[in-house]
Amino acid sequence: MLKVWVFQDMRFVQAENDLFAGSVLKNIFFDRTPSKAELTACAKLLKSETLEAADASKLSTGEKRRVLLLRGLMSNSHTLIFDEPTANLDANTSAVFWNMLFDWFNQGQRTMIVVSHTIDDASLNRFDTQLNFNALIKS
Repeated sequence: MLKVWVFQDMRFVQAENDLFAGSVLKNIFFDRTPSKAELTACAKLLKSETLEAADASKLSTGEKRRVLLLRGLMSNSHTLIFDEPTANLDANTSAVFWNMLFDWFNQGQRTMIVVSHTIDDASLNRFDTQLNFNALIKS
């Protein structure tokens, strides 16, 4: 069976909090206009005044992280790869993110790969497959 990877349908959310020059909404949605449902979903991770901010470069480290997470979740991609998604997030915000990620995943025909050093057991146990690389290392 031949499998074809369509890289345009894959998003990688890196650990670094690098944003584009411009508004927060432009950093999440680029040039498309978000729906009301998408803005409501974004409000779960960002305050409305942060979502409406004109200069994303002035956000805190944690706010920048949330913008990048939302960029991935709002991309309509079928494959998301996250590198340390909950770095610089408090426990409550992390829980909101994990719930949003699994809601996205449960829409069907979705794949996610997450690399994380910090994930609570309840969220970890929701994944179909888990690899613990520390357990694979033999001394």
